[in-house]
Amino acid sequence: MPSNKLAALRYRVIDRQLVERKYPSLKDLVNAIKNALEVDDIATRTISKDIEDMRYDKRLGFNAPIAYDRDERGYKYEDPKYSITRFPLNKEELKSMSFVANLLDQFKDIEIFETYLGAVEKVVNTIRVGSLKLVYPKFNFIGFEKAPKVGGSEFLSPIIEAIVNKRVIALQYRRFERDHTIRHLIHPYYLKEYRNRWYLIGWHDKWEDLRTFALDRVISVEERKDKRYIEGYFDPAEYFKNSVGIIARMGDPVTVRLRFTKNQGDYILSQPIHETQEVEKTTKNFTTIRLKVCISYELTSAIVSWGGEVKVLEPKYLKEEIRETHRKALAQYESTANYGKLHTPSP
Repeated sequence: MPSNKLAALRYRVIDRQLVERKYPSLKDLVNAIKNALEVDDIATRTISKDIEDMRYDKRLGFNAPIAYDRDERGYKYEDPKYSITRFPLNKEELKSMSFVANLLDQFKDIEIFETYLGAVEKVVNTIRVGSLKLVYPKFNFIGFEKAPKVGGSEFLSPIIEAIVNKRVIALQYRRFERDHTIRHLIHPYYLKEYRNRWYLIGWHDKWEDLRTFALDRVISVEERKDKRYIEGYFDPAEYFKNSVGIIARMGDPVTVRLRFTKNQGDYILSQPIHETQEVEKTTKNFTTIRLKVCISYELTSAIVSWGGEVKVLEPKYLKEEIRETHRKALAQYESTANYGKLHTPSP
């Protein structure tokens, strides 16, 4: 690959690191680029030169506000909203990507691509729209959903390598409700994307059970060659078959009956909640469905989000849980209203 193409790839890796990580060091950038380019070694002076070019090279036009924070001993964008991805691709880059898009489009019906069909189609459509924008500069009547940027994607490569090579990894992990990190020894089995976030499912060395970890809460990943990998049989279809969302294995599945208003019911029928979904009854006003699933946070959150468009018929404890959630939400508004009355100035 020509050196200018390699440099372009390095710029994008550096950009992703600066956007997704806090104060990556020069060593962090070198390791990220080595993983991305699948090379054994790369000179630190090369990366230092890349940073300078991103800052000052007028031909690139990035004018990237990269600064070195001496206290944190790492690099950052002085403008937290900056990214070189804001700059559109040029005609040569779009032409190359159009070739890739056409290639993907030809192979999308092959069995191996079926699982990723939605992602492939989105890539193809995005590139084609981008190409049209070069021909029609005022082309502005299609809008794609923009997924929020979340951390953790930089750990996909080392985790995939650990899964393929059957190696134990040490995760430095911080949960949202904690200020400190915890080190976990994991035998990695499976990566799953859910709502624009990546999750790792693996065998926990200490707890001796399957556990799920969100990659956006991972601080570091280290391969542990000194630990023997426990090769357990893991079937994703079997593991997630009773779950709605990312959390699985929460006891035995139960029958859940939900009654939707006609409009919301039509939407649920077009996008089923779970593969076990069956229509129990339809009228001109309501649609009643039945599921066989484990009760999870993702399921209850979805039911709550539908508000008055749904009523839980079964099981009774789920019905009471949803009722209590709505009662607490209503109390929030009632307390606010009472506060306003108490503090309204006299005429």
